[in-house]
Order: sequence, then C-alpha cells, then structure tokens
Amino acid sequence: MKSLLLLHWNSLRACLPDSQTLIRLARQHGFLKRVRGLREMEVWLRLLLMHTGCGFTLEETVLFARKFKLARISPVALHKRLCKAGDWLDAITRHLLLGLGAPQSSQDDSLIERLYAIDATVLKQLASKGTDWRLHYCVKLSTLRCEHLELTDKRGAEALTRFALKPGQIALVDRGYCRRAEVAHVLEAGAHLIVRYAPSNFPLLDKQGRRLDVLAWLRTLRGHRGSERKAYFEHQGKRSEVRLCAMRMDKGSAAKALRRLKRKSQKSGTQARAQTKEMSEYIMVLTTLQGREYTAAKVLNIYRWRWQVELVFKGLKSLLGMGNAPKRNAKSARAWIQGKIITALLVEHAMKEGGGFSP
Repeated sequence: MKSLLLLHWNSLRACLPDSQTLIRLARQHGFLKRVRGLREMEVWLRLLLMHTGCGFTLEETVLFARKFKLARISPVALHKRLCKAGDWLDAITRHLLLGLGAPQSSQDDSLIERLYAIDATVLKQLASKGTDWRLHYCVKLSTLRCEHLELTDKRGAEALTRFALKPGQIALVDRGYCRRAEVAHVLEAGAHLIVRYAPSNFPLLDKQGRRLDVLAWLRTLRGHRGSERKAYFEHQGKRSEVRLCAMRMDKGSAAKALRRLKRKSQKSGTQARAQTKEMSEYIMVLTTLQGREYTAAKVLNIYRWRWQVELVFKGLKSLLGMGNAPKRNAKSARAWIQGKIITALLVEHAMKEGGGFSP
C-alpha cells in the first residue's frame, strides 16, 4: 500500500471521486473551513491516507510530502486538518462503496449469491481500556467484498436496521442480533436470517401461543445430527413463524463451550445457571428460511460461513493495524479510522483490478 500511495497513486485515483466532487464534499462536510495555504483536495487526501493507511507519523508524512514535492506543510497543520476530516473521509467511503459494488453474477438465484455475513467489531483509542468506536460491517460471501459499513461511537449498538437488506438476501449474524425487533425487521424487508439463538433474549412460543420449553426439546435430541422444530414469536402484536435448528456438540466442543461460559461468568462476576450450562452443550440457530431444501443440517452448516466476517476483522486489525487508533483526540481518532477504512477499500480495488490473488 505504501508503494501505491507514494509511487503509483494514479492507479488508485480512478476509483476515487473526481476533483470537483472532492472539493464539493470537502465544502459540504467542513473540511475546507479555515484552511490556509494548500487547497488541493487530492493532495490533502493523499497525505491523510499516507498518515493513516501507511502508518506514517505526522512528521514522517510531512517529510515524504516534501520529498515527493506534494506540499510543504507542518505536522501541526496536518493534525488540524485530520481533526476536521472525519465527515469528509466518511463521504469518500460512501463513494468507494458504490464504485466497488460486486459485478452481478449470472447465478444470482444461487444460494452463495444471497448470503451476507454481518457483524460489528470494537475499536479503541490510545491508552483506552474500553470501547471507543464500533465498526458495523457487511460482507457478501460470494465475493468477500464489503457491501456496507458504518462507523459509530461506543453508543452505536449492533442492529440489523443499519443494513438495507433486500428481498431474497440471507443475513448470517451472531447472537448479539438475536432480538425480536431484529428478526421482524428482516421479515419486513422480505429477506431471511440465520442467527445464533440466545434463549434469554428471544422467548419462543408454540402453535397454541404458550411459552416453548426449549431445554426440554433439546433433551430429546440424540446423536450429533441436526434437528429442528417450528416455533413462533410475537412483536408489536404480530405473530411470525421461525424454525429452531439445533445439534448436540461432541464432548470436546461441549467442554470448550462450558469453559468459555465459566470465563464469561467470572469476568462479569455472575454465576451461570444450571440450565444455561446445559444449553451450552448445543449449537442452536434460528432461521426464517422455509422449504424442504433448507434442512436443519444445511442451515447449521450455512451458519458456519458467518466466520468469514470475523476473518475480515482479523485482517483489518492485524494487517492494517485498525484495532487501536494512536490518537487521544476523538476527532482525530475517528478520521484516522476512516482513513484505514478507505485504505481497506482501495486494497479491494487493487485486488479487483488485478484479478485477485491467493491469500
């Protein structure tokens, strides 16, 4: 990425907004306010990406700018522009997402073309001990490209309402999204969902409207094959049908799940109930998919593909260093993260133009 930004900038320039659009977005989002000296938006963007995407310090960025005869500015001036760049970089990110849309396949009705893995990851600022920012991310599994993203502060909760799901699409999400309002939102959009089931957040009903005893049903399962049963839930006075698919873990996996539950309980200072411990021995997912082709075993197998979005987060944090922003100021930290996001999208562009390569 350093080589592209320093020596081969023109190869990336094609997927960025044109000069007039960069200026318009800069004015619209306050980046040009009180700017002195350098007023070329393309140069400012390149400098900001060198600082955020390449990991150069402010001083190193300024030195490279002088060496390549881009501009003569001070580290203080660059930092001031960085603090004002958050909204501008966010607008450029939206432009990139539109331009990097995956090409339509001739098999759009196939299963893999309909699958989208959605999740959120926590980002931190310098010397922080908690959550400062949250990146909400959607990956299309057929291409492993980003379809939608949103950066929020720590108050931005995980929610499927952040994503514009279309009819026929299938979202794969973790138990953090297992809430009745989330599933109802997906159904209203005409889309489908496979979500890890969280019993405490999502009471299920039987056909007569009585509370479903999930644990009693789980105890009837034999072996390690997928099983299912119909269930219902109510949201805002409307009853909807879902399928609960489950499978008993093998002894080794069940022991690992129980250890994870104990560590979580110790960390929160609580004591896990006996029923919760027993339920941890099963893999349970809820799905809105209907039809004989979506057997319980197939639904459980499809859910495993959700892990692809976790691999994306690992790549963003380990390869691009996005996990910990080296900034104490919230404005500069946000702009720094936005710069990393743009860098990740430009990497996608470079891979797309190059025909892709084996990781």
